[in-house]
Amino acid sequence: MQQILVVDDEDDLRNVMTVILKDVGYEVIPLESGEQALEYLKAAVPDLIVCDISMRNLSGYDVLKVVRENPSTSQIPFIFVSGVSDRAGIRRGMELGADDYILKPFASQELVAAVSTRLKKYGDSARSSERKLEQLRENITLALPHEFRTPLTSILGYSKLLSDDQAQFTADEINKMGAAIHSGGERLLRLLEKYLTYAQIEVIAADETRVRSLRLNRTSDVEKAIQTIAHIKSGEFARTNDITLKLENATLAISPDSFVTIVQELLDNALKFSAKGTAVLVECTCMPETVTISFHDHGRGMTTEQIANIGAYMQFKRKFYEQQGYGLGLIIAKRMADLYGGGFQITSTEGVGTSVQVILPRVQS
Repeated sequence: MQQILVVDDEDDLRNVMTVILKDVGYEVIPLESGEQALEYLKAAVPDLIVCDISMRNLSGYDVLKVVRENPSTSQIPFIFVSGVSDRAGIRRGMELGADDYILKPFASQELVAAVSTRLKKYGDSARSSERKLEQLRENITLALPHEFRTPLTSILGYSKLLSDDQAQFTADEINKMGAAIHSGGERLLRLLEKYLTYAQIEVIAADETRVRSLRLNRTSDVEKAIQTIAHIKSGEFARTNDITLKLENATLAISPDSFVTIVQELLDNALKFSAKGTAVLVECTCMPETVTISFHDHGRGMTTEQIANIGAYMQFKRKFYEQQGYGLGLIIAKRMADLYGGGFQITSTEGVGTSVQVILPRVQS
């Protein structure tokens, strides 16, 4: 039996809501104050909360804020009951994370419909999230051994040679082996960081409360951020003359860390999969509500089928190319844009080059 927490300091209304919900088969816990509700939530997690906004001492807003900040209760569907048709008050409740509201006086059918709708939506969302996380676990389990084998083989092979008979090698050979071991370790670290980043994105995407909170972040001076990343990446790939920037400035509704991750992954891909000496263009174009950041390269490109099948653990033509993480870098950028309600597009011609566009929400000054 699903349990509903009903919180209202008006005895008559609390009793009416309790009777209505009990009559349709719910277990109801009636409480007369916000303090009682928060105390109850320390020991139990109901399936849904119906709470009055205007209460003595702790208001419904106060209760909701605590509920959403606590990881153990943050996902509980929350319905406000309000006696005033106050647009600002309703909007404040929604911004804090309320799922629905009911205006007093209300008919019994309104209350039952609101509760049943929110419980169904929560159940569907929870099942969808569980499916996504299960798929993520399966993908990681299948992909990790394959991805890590190449750098691990290099590390283990060279370290074995050095430990078995170091005396037979010249100083130059030992230095080369040490450099290969170090390179393999760095490669493993980059792979691990990418997998952890992707896993974190999927966990956040399954939590609507965290997504809402994430979208309150801001990144200002986009132009400077892209210039800094381009300068660092051009040095890493020894391609200081290959990158051209055509940028407009704006403020985005995205966290600085997320923005840096997107730009780094897409610029890294453009440089990694195009030859030294070929041009890589990064453009930033501002529209009233969005900003489009484009990455154009003249690299090996992708087929239409490859674009359609991009996945977190797919790499194309592995036997022809040694580079790792093609699909993972793209999917990290795409899923990161998805978190902020953005868009992602790829156009590519095999043997000619690739253009990737990420579209992010803009904040007006």
